[in-house]
Amino acid sequence: MGAGIPLPSIFSDPVYTKSGGGGNFVLSTSLGGYTPCPGAAAPMVHHGHGIFYNILPDRITYSVSAWKSCKETSAEEMSASIQQSLRDMRKLLMTS
Repeated sequence: MGAGIPLPSIFSDPVYTKSGGGGNFVLSTSLGGYTPCPGAAAPMVHHGHGIFYNILPDRITYSVSAWKSCKETSAEEMSASIQQSLRDMRKLLMTS
């Protein structure tokens, strides 16, 4: 690794690579901050999604990307799932 320090075994474990270690994350996210700043995040692998989001005082904004050439992913379906999840969480919080 460097300075005579051995590479920790987790970094050579196949599960580490499968989970996204080494830059092959299936879900790539980026927080733009707590201000209205537009942006985007690209998928890191062909069969993945990129999600860019901002948390504002009165709303959460996000954008979703996916490769159109991949039949396994859909930015539209992922966005609809996120939107429904946010609605479900809001309903839960507002009615509890």
